[in-house]
Amino acid sequence: MSNVSDLDWLSALANEASEHNEWREFAAFADSRSQGLRTEAFRHLSHFIHATRDWKFEERLGFCRWLLGKGDAFGGLGIASPQPLRASLLVPTMREWLEREPKIAEAHLWLGLLRCDDPSEHLTSALALNPNCQRARRVLVEWIINDIDYNQHELPSFYIQDPRDDLVELERAADLLAGVPNSTEIDRQKLEIVELRRRAAAWLAAHPLPGDFADH
Repeated sequence: MSNVSDLDWLSALANEASEHNEWREFAAFADSRSQGLRTEAFRHLSHFIHATRDWKFEERLGFCRWLLGKGDAFGGLGIASPQPLRASLLVPTMREWLEREPKIAEAHLWLGLLRCDDPSEHLTSALALNPNCQRARRVLVEWIINDIDYNQHELPSFYIQDPRDDLVELERAADLLAGVPNSTEIDRQKLEIVELRRRAAAWLAAHPLPGDFADH
């Protein structure tokens, strides 16, 4: 079920999209979705996706960059980008952009955030092409933290995967954060890295033998 903030954001998205004639079916989708009218919303979305098949690349790219940028600012696309929109428009357009401009960091960023192929590799490529891509840094760090938190969630009973590898990844996460301006989010991530390091080191101190972890 959608929460209030999702519905408010969809309504605002619909208002902005309605300013573009060619985006009006998407605006109707977002507006209907914000009112809980799911069937009607997806009917509009289907019409919109069908119309985009006749768009030039630049038109498709303009819409995709707009929507992805809006979602990034909101904290995620969520219900504004259901699977049909991702599969039929967002992902294919980003792939075509990358084919046309292999050195474009933004295309790698969006493909990573859309969880395409190897998402971490896309974000790493975005950073290699544009070291100032703070969004890629923050997301990579968050994924590292989440993975290692999972590896440690059965402690003190057992450790999933090799904690030595986790310490290497935590060092990478710390290096990534070195290039990000301080904020509440970054401070939280730094504290989590410290705690995850402590847990990994404690396990290794108590279980120094190689292979003393659960490999699954």
